[in-house]
Amino acid sequence: MRHAITATAPSGTIAASSAVTKNTSTGIAKALSDLGTVAAAVDDLELAGELFAESARRFRELDEPSRLAIVLANVGHISHQQGDYAHSIEVTEEAVAIQQRLGHKHSEAISLYNLGSSYLSAGELDRARRRLVVSASP
Repeated sequence: MRHAITATAPSGTIAASSAVTKNTSTGIAKALSDLGTVAAAVDDLELAGELFAESARRFRELDEPSRLAIVLANVGHISHQQGDYAHSIEVTEEAVAIQQRLGHKHSEAISLYNLGSSYLSAGELDRARRRLVVSASP
């Protein structure tokens, strides 16, 4: 079975289809994340944020922490680009906690760096320094 998802961006319609056999809900959540990536690539950050948020909601319901952490990191990145540092910090902290629990050290390091950047942009220099130092630690 194939499912198609479309989203409209100022640059035109973005479409993705996902071949889904066993788990339609997972396929839809993945497709939403993929669409969020495409929307971000064409600089439609509002649409990207909405698509990533919906994908995260679905991965949370499906109890898929690994995929949820990736999407939350994407939400944090989009929020940072939009200047919403408080939201960026909130969702990226959640992504880091999941990555730590799963032992995903590489993803954790990237998220800690992004978290440090958001704290820096928010003017929270001590927290920024702590996250950036930890992100660079082996």
